[in-house]
Amino acid sequence: MRSDTGFTLAEVMAALAVFSIAALALLHLSAENARAAGLTREHAFAALIAENLMVEAVAQPELVTQGIATGSEQMDGREWDWTRTVLDSGEPGMFRIDVQVRVAGESHVSAALTGFRSGR
Repeated sequence: MRSDTGFTLAEVMAALAVFSIAALALLHLSAENARAAGLTREHAFAALIAENLMVEAVAQPELVTQGIATGSEQMDGREWDWTRTVLDSGEPGMFRIDVQVRVAGESHVSAALTGFRSGR
């Protein structure tokens, strides 16, 4: 009587296929986590810039006029472009302030903020 104690080639190939599928799933998950961390960092810094611009517009209304203002800021070793739009809100004596921040040279908005302040 013959005693076989090893695995057949088919069993080994099936085990390798299952392992490779699991390994590819883990690699994909790792890449998605890295991408999400980068986006979270981008949104966090853009939100800080937007909040700073909003505070400036509310705290120093004499420096901010109705219309559209644009500029750029340096933060986190990157250049950020921003747009601040000040409009009449429709309520007497109230202005609407919209701030949008994006990475310089990119079209998608990384952070947007809207606020209101009383008139001059």
